Amino acid sequence: MLSKYLPGFGLTNIKVVYLIVAVMHGWFTAAIWLFFFQDTVTNTQVGVIFVVSLAVLVSAELPSGVLSDLIGHRRVLILAAFLSSFGNLLTFLNTGFWSLLIAVVVFFLGSSFYSGALEAFVFESFKEAGEEESYDSYLAVKILIRNSSKLLATLIGSLVFLFARGAPFLLLAITHLIAGIALVTRAIEPDKDVNRNAERVETSWFKQLKQTVGSRQWIPVVLLGTVVAAIATVVGWGPFELSIATESGLDETNIFLVLIPVFLAQAIAGGYYSKVLGFVGGPVKGLYLTAIAVSLGYLILSFGMIVTLIVGFVAMRILGDYMAAFVLSYVQERLAPEVRASVLSVISLLRWAVIAVAALLAGIAADNGWILQLSLYISVLVPVVIVIQRTLSISMDR
Repeated sequence: MLSKYLPGFGLTNIKVVYLIVAVMHGWFTAAIWLFFFQDTVTNTQVGVIFVVSLAVLVSAELPSGVLSDLIGHRRVLILAAFLSSFGNLLTFLNTGFWSLLIAVVVFFLGSSFYSGALEAFVFESFKEAGEEESYDSYLAVKILIRNSSKLLATLIGSLVFLFARGAPFLLLAITHLIAGIALVTRAIEPDKDVNRNAERVETSWFKQLKQTVGSRQWIPVVLLGTVVAAIATVVGWGPFELSIATESGLDETNIFLVLIPVFLAQAIAGGYYSKVLGFVGGPVKGLYLTAIAVSLGYLILSFGMIVTLIVGFVAMRILGDYMAAFVLSYVQERLAPEVRASVLSVISLLRWAVIAVAALLAGIAADNGWILQLSLYISVLVPVVIVIQRTLSISMDR
Protein backbone atom coordinates (compact mmCIF):
# COMPACT_ATOMS: atom_id res chain seq x y z
CA MET A 1 0.00 0.00 0.00
CA LEU A 2 2.80 2.40 0.88
CA SER A 3 4.30 1.84 -2.59
CA LYS A 4 1.37 3.82 -3.97
CA TYR A 5 2.58 6.92 -2.13
CA LEU A 6 6.30 6.13 -1.83
CA PRO A 7 7.75 5.17 -5.26
CA GLY A 8 9.97 2.09 -4.96
CA PHE A 9 9.03 1.38 -1.35
CA GLY A 10 8.77 -2.29 -2.24
CA LEU A 11 12.53 -2.26 -2.91
CA THR A 12 14.74 -2.77 0.15
CA ASN A 13 17.31 -0.24 -1.03
CA ILE A 14 14.71 2.48 -1.54
CA LYS A 15 13.26 1.89 1.92
CA VAL A 16 16.72 2.53 3.34
CA VAL A 17 17.10 5.58 1.10
CA TYR A 18 13.91 7.13 2.48
CA LEU A 19 15.35 6.65 5.98
CA ILE A 20 18.64 8.25 4.91
CA VAL A 21 16.83 11.25 3.37
CA ALA A 22 14.88 11.76 6.61
CA VAL A 23 18.07 11.49 8.69
CA MET A 24 20.17 13.73 6.41
CA HIS A 25 17.62 16.52 6.65
CA GLY A 26 16.31 15.93 10.16
CA TRP A 27 18.09 19.04 11.35
CA PHE A 28 17.40 19.16 15.08
CA THR A 29 19.89 22.04 15.08
CA ALA A 30 18.34 24.14 12.27
CA ALA A 31 17.04 26.98 14.46
CA ILE A 32 19.64 26.94 17.23
CA TRP A 33 23.08 25.92 15.92
CA LEU A 34 24.38 29.51 15.57
CA PHE A 35 23.41 30.36 19.15
CA PHE A 36 25.16 27.20 20.36
CA PHE A 37 28.29 28.14 18.40
CA GLN A 38 28.15 31.72 19.73
CA ASP A 39 28.67 30.35 23.24
CA THR A 40 32.35 29.91 22.34
CA VAL A 41 33.07 31.70 19.00
CA THR A 42 32.25 34.92 17.12
CA ASN A 43 30.22 35.18 13.90
CA THR A 44 33.40 35.75 11.90
CA GLN A 45 34.93 32.62 13.43
CA VAL A 46 31.74 30.78 12.46
CA GLY A 47 32.32 31.94 8.89
CA VAL A 48 35.93 30.70 9.04
CA ILE A 49 34.80 27.31 10.40
CA PHE A 50 32.38 26.91 7.51
CA VAL A 51 34.88 28.02 4.87
CA VAL A 52 37.54 25.57 6.08
CA SER A 53 35.00 22.78 6.50
CA LEU A 54 33.44 23.42 3.13
CA ALA A 55 36.91 23.48 1.55
CA VAL A 56 37.42 19.97 2.90
CA LEU A 57 33.98 18.98 1.66
CA VAL A 58 34.61 20.45 -1.79
CA SER A 59 37.99 18.70 -1.99
CA ALA A 60 36.32 15.39 -1.19
CA GLU A 61 33.29 15.78 -3.48
CA LEU A 62 34.71 14.59 -6.81
CA PRO A 63 36.91 11.83 -5.31
CA SER A 64 33.87 10.59 -3.36
CA GLY A 65 31.84 10.30 -6.57
CA VAL A 66 34.67 8.54 -8.40
CA LEU A 67 35.21 6.26 -5.40
CA SER A 68 31.50 5.49 -5.38
CA ASP A 69 31.60 4.61 -9.08
CA LEU A 70 34.57 2.33 -8.50
CA ILE A 71 33.96 0.48 -5.23
CA GLY A 72 30.17 0.74 -4.91
CA HIS A 73 27.69 3.29 -3.63
CA ARG A 74 26.61 1.34 -0.54
CA ARG A 75 30.11 1.28 0.94
CA VAL A 76 30.51 5.02 0.47
CA LEU A 77 27.10 5.70 2.04
CA ILE A 78 28.04 3.61 5.08
CA LEU A 79 31.18 5.71 5.52
CA ALA A 80 29.09 8.88 5.13
CA ALA A 81 26.66 7.88 7.88
CA PHE A 82 29.32 7.02 10.46
CA LEU A 83 31.39 10.15 9.73
CA SER A 84 28.29 12.33 10.08
CA SER A 85 27.41 10.67 13.38
CA PHE A 86 30.92 11.16 14.77
CA GLY A 87 31.05 14.79 13.63
CA ASN A 88 27.84 15.64 15.49
CA LEU A 89 29.07 13.84 18.59
CA LEU A 90 32.21 16.00 18.53
CA THR A 91 30.06 19.12 18.15
CA PHE A 92 28.04 18.07 21.20
CA LEU A 93 31.34 17.98 23.13
CA ASN A 94 32.20 21.54 21.95
CA THR A 95 35.00 23.22 23.94
CA GLY A 96 35.88 26.11 21.61
CA PHE A 97 36.99 27.16 18.13
CA TRP A 98 39.32 24.27 17.35
CA SER A 99 36.99 21.56 18.63
CA LEU A 100 34.13 23.01 16.58
CA LEU A 101 36.34 23.27 13.51
CA ILE A 102 37.35 19.60 13.73
CA ALA A 103 33.76 18.53 14.42
CA VAL A 104 32.27 20.42 11.47
CA VAL A 105 35.07 19.23 9.16
CA VAL A 106 34.30 15.60 10.04
CA PHE A 107 30.56 16.14 9.60
CA PHE A 108 30.98 17.88 6.22
CA LEU A 109 33.31 15.11 5.07
CA GLY A 110 30.46 12.73 5.77
CA SER A 111 28.11 14.99 3.81
CA SER A 112 30.42 14.82 0.79
CA PHE A 113 30.23 11.01 0.80
CA TYR A 114 26.44 11.17 1.02
CA SER A 115 26.17 13.49 -1.98
CA GLY A 116 28.75 11.56 -3.97
CA ALA A 117 26.83 8.29 -3.80
CA LEU A 118 23.18 8.64 -2.80
CA GLU A 119 21.45 9.66 -6.04
CA ALA A 120 23.47 7.23 -8.18
CA PHE A 121 22.60 4.48 -5.67
CA VAL A 122 18.92 5.41 -5.95
CA PHE A 123 18.77 5.56 -9.74
CA GLU A 124 20.68 2.31 -10.23
CA SER A 125 18.43 0.57 -7.67
CA PHE A 126 15.38 1.71 -9.62
CA LYS A 127 16.99 0.67 -12.91
CA GLU A 128 17.93 -2.78 -11.63
CA ALA A 129 14.24 -3.32 -10.74
CA GLY A 130 13.08 -1.95 -14.11
CA GLU A 131 11.41 1.05 -12.46
CA GLU A 132 13.45 3.95 -13.88
CA GLU A 133 10.24 5.82 -14.70
CA SER A 134 9.60 6.14 -10.96
CA TYR A 135 12.65 8.36 -10.45
CA ASP A 136 10.95 11.75 -10.96
CA SER A 137 8.11 10.69 -8.64
CA TYR A 138 10.75 9.65 -6.12
CA LEU A 139 12.29 13.14 -6.32
CA ALA A 140 8.95 14.70 -5.42
CA VAL A 141 8.50 12.37 -2.45
CA LYS A 142 12.12 12.89 -1.45
CA ILE A 143 11.56 16.65 -1.21
CA LEU A 144 8.40 16.04 0.83
CA ILE A 145 10.14 13.64 3.25
CA ARG A 146 13.20 15.88 3.50
CA ASN A 147 11.20 18.95 4.41
CA SER A 148 8.76 17.13 6.70
CA SER A 149 11.72 15.67 8.56
CA LYS A 150 13.31 19.11 8.80
CA LEU A 151 10.04 20.58 10.12
CA LEU A 152 9.58 17.98 12.85
CA ALA A 153 13.26 17.90 13.81
CA THR A 154 13.44 21.70 14.04
CA LEU A 155 10.51 21.78 16.43
CA ILE A 156 11.95 18.99 18.60
CA GLY A 157 15.48 20.41 18.54
CA SER A 158 14.34 23.96 19.39
CA LEU A 159 12.37 22.76 22.41
CA VAL A 160 15.11 20.40 23.64
CA PHE A 161 17.68 23.22 23.25
CA LEU A 162 15.88 25.30 25.88
CA PHE A 163 16.69 22.60 28.47
CA ALA A 164 20.03 21.20 27.21
CA ARG A 165 21.90 23.31 24.67
CA GLY A 166 23.97 20.50 23.17
CA ALA A 167 21.20 17.88 23.02
CA PRO A 168 20.10 18.57 19.40
CA PHE A 169 23.60 17.64 18.19
CA LEU A 170 23.50 14.42 20.20
CA LEU A 171 20.16 13.57 18.54
CA LEU A 172 21.79 14.09 15.13
CA ALA A 173 24.65 11.78 16.09
CA ILE A 174 22.18 9.07 17.07
CA THR A 175 20.03 9.32 13.92
CA HIS A 176 23.04 9.17 11.57
CA LEU A 177 24.27 6.13 13.51
CA ILE A 178 20.88 4.48 12.93
CA ALA A 179 21.16 5.24 9.19
CA GLY A 180 24.61 3.63 9.12
CA ILE A 181 23.35 0.49 10.83
CA ALA A 182 20.44 0.27 8.35
CA LEU A 183 22.87 0.52 5.43
CA VAL A 184 25.08 -2.21 6.86
CA THR A 185 22.27 -4.61 7.70
CA ARG A 186 19.62 -3.93 5.03
CA ALA A 187 20.97 -2.22 1.89
CA ILE A 188 22.27 -4.26 -1.06
CA GLU A 189 24.68 -3.03 -3.72
CA PRO A 190 22.92 -2.92 -7.13
CA ASP A 191 24.11 -5.80 -9.35
CA LYS A 192 25.61 -3.31 -11.79
CA ASP A 193 28.13 -2.35 -9.12
CA VAL A 194 28.76 -5.85 -7.77
CA ASN A 195 29.72 -7.23 -11.18
CA ARG A 196 32.21 -4.57 -12.18
CA ASN A 197 35.27 -6.07 -13.83
CA ALA A 198 38.83 -5.56 -12.69
CA GLU A 199 39.65 -3.23 -15.55
CA ARG A 200 36.93 -0.83 -14.43
CA VAL A 201 38.08 -0.88 -10.82
CA GLU A 202 41.61 -0.08 -11.91
CA THR A 203 40.50 2.93 -13.98
CA SER A 204 42.62 5.92 -13.06
CA TRP A 205 41.04 8.93 -11.38
CA PHE A 206 42.14 11.21 -14.24
CA LYS A 207 40.71 8.89 -16.89
CA GLN A 208 37.43 8.81 -15.00
CA LEU A 209 37.44 12.60 -14.76
CA LYS A 210 38.06 12.92 -18.50
CA GLN A 211 35.17 10.57 -19.18
CA THR A 212 32.96 12.63 -16.91
CA VAL A 213 33.51 15.95 -18.70
CA GLY A 214 33.93 14.55 -22.20
CA SER A 215 30.59 15.91 -23.42
CA ARG A 216 30.41 19.66 -22.92
CA GLN A 217 26.77 20.26 -23.84
CA TRP A 218 25.49 19.67 -20.32
CA ILE A 219 27.94 22.09 -18.70
CA PRO A 220 26.08 25.43 -19.19
CA VAL A 221 22.79 24.01 -17.93
CA VAL A 222 24.40 22.41 -14.89
CA LEU A 223 26.39 25.61 -14.25
CA LEU A 224 23.24 27.72 -14.08
CA GLY A 225 21.25 25.21 -12.04
CA THR A 226 23.99 24.39 -9.57
CA VAL A 227 25.17 27.95 -8.90
CA VAL A 228 21.70 29.43 -8.50
CA ALA A 229 20.49 26.43 -6.47
CA ALA A 230 23.51 26.99 -4.20
CA ILE A 231 22.69 30.69 -3.93
CA ALA A 232 19.15 29.78 -2.89
CA THR A 233 20.45 27.14 -0.47
CA VAL A 234 22.74 29.70 1.20
CA VAL A 235 19.69 30.92 3.13
CA GLY A 236 19.67 27.67 5.08
CA TRP A 237 23.45 27.17 5.37
CA GLY A 238 26.12 28.91 7.38
CA PRO A 239 25.24 31.96 9.47
CA PHE A 240 23.14 33.72 6.80
CA GLU A 241 19.61 32.63 7.77
CA LEU A 242 19.92 33.02 11.54
CA SER A 243 21.92 36.25 11.19
CA ILE A 244 19.36 37.93 8.95
CA ALA A 245 16.62 36.71 11.30
CA THR A 246 18.28 38.25 14.36
CA GLU A 247 18.87 41.45 12.37
CA SER A 248 15.10 41.49 11.81
CA GLY A 249 14.40 41.25 15.56
CA LEU A 250 14.27 37.52 16.36
CA ASP A 251 16.33 35.54 18.91
CA GLU A 252 16.96 31.97 20.07
CA THR A 253 13.68 31.82 22.05
CA ASN A 254 11.33 32.67 19.18
CA ILE A 255 13.11 32.11 15.86
CA PHE A 256 11.69 28.58 15.55
CA LEU A 257 8.18 30.13 15.47
CA VAL A 258 9.16 31.63 12.10
CA LEU A 259 11.08 28.63 10.80
CA ILE A 260 8.34 26.07 11.55
CA PRO A 261 5.77 27.61 9.12
CA VAL A 262 8.58 28.12 6.61
CA PHE A 263 9.51 24.43 6.74
CA LEU A 264 5.82 23.47 6.61
CA ALA A 265 5.32 25.42 3.39
CA GLN A 266 8.54 23.90 2.02
CA ALA A 267 7.34 20.38 2.86
CA ILE A 268 3.97 20.91 1.17
CA ALA A 269 5.54 22.40 -1.96
CA GLY A 270 7.94 19.48 -2.26
CA GLY A 271 5.09 17.08 -3.01
CA TYR A 272 4.28 18.98 -6.20
CA TYR A 273 7.65 18.62 -7.90
CA SER A 274 6.47 16.21 -10.62
CA LYS A 275 3.54 18.47 -11.47
CA VAL A 276 5.76 21.56 -11.54
CA LEU A 277 8.26 19.75 -13.79
CA GLY A 278 5.50 18.97 -16.27
CA PHE A 279 3.95 22.44 -16.01
CA VAL A 280 7.16 24.33 -16.81
CA GLY A 281 7.99 22.03 -19.73
CA GLY A 282 11.06 20.23 -18.42
CA PRO A 283 14.10 20.82 -16.20
CA VAL A 284 15.85 23.39 -18.43
CA LYS A 285 12.93 25.81 -18.63
CA GLY A 286 12.33 25.23 -14.95
CA LEU A 287 15.88 26.29 -14.14
CA TYR A 288 15.51 29.64 -15.90
CA LEU A 289 12.16 30.44 -14.29
CA THR A 290 13.29 29.56 -10.78
CA ALA A 291 16.57 31.46 -11.20
CA ILE A 292 14.62 34.66 -11.86
CA ALA A 293 12.43 33.94 -8.83
CA VAL A 294 15.52 33.43 -6.62
CA SER A 295 16.71 36.93 -7.51
CA LEU A 296 13.36 38.37 -6.46
CA GLY A 297 13.43 36.33 -3.24
CA TYR A 298 16.72 37.84 -2.10
CA LEU A 299 15.41 41.30 -2.94
CA ILE A 300 12.44 40.65 -0.62
CA LEU A 301 14.75 39.42 2.16
CA SER A 302 16.75 42.65 2.02
CA PHE A 303 13.75 44.64 3.41
CA GLY A 304 14.44 43.23 6.90
CA MET A 305 10.83 42.92 8.15
CA ILE A 306 9.26 39.84 9.76
CA VAL A 307 6.69 39.48 6.96
CA THR A 308 9.27 39.80 4.18
CA LEU A 309 11.57 37.49 6.15
CA ILE A 310 8.96 34.71 6.14
CA VAL A 311 8.08 35.25 2.46
CA GLY A 312 11.78 35.31 1.50
CA PHE A 313 12.65 32.20 3.52
CA VAL A 314 9.72 30.25 2.05
CA ALA A 315 10.61 31.33 -1.50
CA MET A 316 14.32 30.52 -1.16
CA ARG A 317 13.81 27.09 0.35
CA ILE A 318 11.17 26.00 -2.17
CA LEU A 319 13.11 27.39 -5.12
CA GLY A 320 16.37 25.83 -3.91
CA ASP A 321 14.64 22.44 -3.66
CA TYR A 322 13.14 22.73 -7.14
CA MET A 323 16.36 23.89 -8.78
CA ALA A 324 18.38 21.06 -7.23
CA ALA A 325 15.73 18.56 -8.39
CA PHE A 326 15.70 20.05 -11.91
CA VAL A 327 19.47 19.53 -12.11
CA LEU A 328 19.15 15.92 -10.91
CA SER A 329 16.42 15.16 -13.46
CA TYR A 330 18.54 16.67 -16.23
CA VAL A 331 21.66 14.70 -15.27
CA GLN A 332 19.85 11.38 -14.91
CA GLU A 333 18.19 11.87 -18.33
CA ARG A 334 21.24 13.01 -20.30
CA LEU A 335 24.33 11.27 -18.90
CA ALA A 336 25.54 7.66 -19.01
CA PRO A 337 25.24 5.66 -15.76
CA GLU A 338 29.00 5.00 -15.65
CA VAL A 339 29.70 8.63 -14.83
CA ARG A 340 26.57 9.83 -13.02
CA ALA A 341 28.04 9.68 -9.53
CA SER A 342 31.16 11.54 -10.70
CA VAL A 343 29.12 14.26 -12.42
CA LEU A 344 26.88 14.58 -9.37
CA SER A 345 30.03 15.07 -7.30
CA VAL A 346 31.21 17.82 -9.69
CA ILE A 347 27.82 19.48 -9.25
CA SER A 348 28.00 19.17 -5.48
CA LEU A 349 31.58 20.49 -5.52
CA LEU A 350 30.51 23.65 -7.33
CA ARG A 351 27.49 24.05 -5.07
CA TRP A 352 29.55 23.84 -1.89
CA ALA A 353 32.16 26.23 -3.27
CA VAL A 354 29.46 28.88 -3.73
CA ILE A 355 28.03 28.19 -0.27
CA ALA A 356 31.51 28.44 1.32
CA VAL A 357 32.09 31.92 -0.07
CA ALA A 358 28.61 33.02 1.01
CA ALA A 359 29.10 31.58 4.52
CA LEU A 360 32.26 33.63 5.06
CA LEU A 361 30.65 36.78 3.67
CA ALA A 362 27.57 36.23 5.86
CA GLY A 363 29.70 35.85 8.99
CA ILE A 364 31.60 39.06 8.27
CA ALA A 365 28.38 40.86 7.32
CA ALA A 366 26.65 39.75 10.54
CA ASP A 367 29.51 41.04 12.71
CA ASN A 368 29.59 44.37 10.86
CA GLY A 369 25.86 45.02 10.45
CA TRP A 370 25.39 44.74 6.67
CA ILE A 371 23.68 41.35 6.33
CA LEU A 372 20.61 42.96 4.72
CA GLN A 373 22.80 44.70 2.14
CA LEU A 374 24.43 41.35 1.34
CA SER A 375 20.99 39.97 0.48
CA LEU A 376 20.47 42.87 -1.93
CA TYR A 377 23.85 42.26 -3.58
CA ILE A 378 22.99 38.57 -4.09
CA SER A 379 19.70 39.53 -5.77
CA VAL A 380 21.76 41.43 -8.37
CA LEU A 381 24.28 38.60 -8.76
CA VAL A 382 21.74 36.01 -9.97
CA PRO A 383 20.88 37.81 -13.26
CA VAL A 384 24.62 38.10 -13.90
CA VAL A 385 24.92 34.31 -13.56
CA ILE A 386 22.08 33.87 -16.07
CA VAL A 387 23.80 36.13 -18.59
CA ILE A 388 27.11 34.25 -18.17
CA GLN A 389 25.32 30.92 -18.62
CA ARG A 390 23.57 32.03 -21.80
CA THR A 391 26.82 33.40 -23.24
CA LEU A 392 28.65 30.16 -22.43
CA SER A 393 25.84 28.06 -23.90
CA ILE A 394 25.81 30.02 -27.16
CA SER A 395 29.60 29.83 -27.55
CA MET A 396 29.55 26.03 -27.04
CA ASP A 397 26.81 25.58 -29.62
CA ARG A 398 28.95 27.18 -32.33
